[in-house]
Amino acid sequence: MIRKTFIFLIAVLTGCSSSGTKREIHETGIESGTWLVYEGSLPCADCSEVKTRLELFIDHANPDPPFILKQAYIGKKDEDQAVIDHGFYGTVKLTFGENIETVYEMNPYTPNKKIYFLRVNDDTLTVLDQKAKVIKSEHQYHLIRTETIRER
Repeated sequence: MIRKTFIFLIAVLTGCSSSGTKREIHETGIESGTWLVYEGSLPCADCSEVKTRLELFIDHANPDPPFILKQAYIGKKDEDQAVIDHGFYGTVKLTFGENIETVYEMNPYTPNKKIYFLRVNDDTLTVLDQKAKVIKSEHQYHLIRTETIRER
C-alpha cells in the first residue's frame, strides 16, 4: 500500500512539471505496471566502488513515469554513504556516432540535475556524463537488468 501511495504521489507531482524535452513511450514490449531493476558496481574517484541500483517503472499511459536510483558509496574515508534519488524519467533519441540510440533521462527533483543512461540492449544500460555523452574510461559504467517486478 505504501509503494502504491508513493507511485501515485510521484505521478501527481510529476504531472504538473514540464521538462521541455520531447519524450516518447518507451519499453513497448513490457507491460505497464512493471518495474525494471538494473544493478552494477561503478567506479568511484574517492571510494572503492559505487554500488548502484536503478528502478524504472514502466507506465505506457504516463510519459514521465517514476524512477528510484540508489547509490551506496563503499569505502569512503569517514564511512560508507548511501544516496537515493527519485523523480521521473523519459526517453529521448540521441545520436552516438552514426547510430540513433534510446537514452533514459532522469530528472530528479533536485533542480538542474539530470542523469542519463544509454540503453545498450534489453538488459544493459550505460551511465552517461552530465551532457549525455559516453564516459571515456578504462572502467566499466554498465548496469545490468537483474529483476523484472510485476507487482510490489
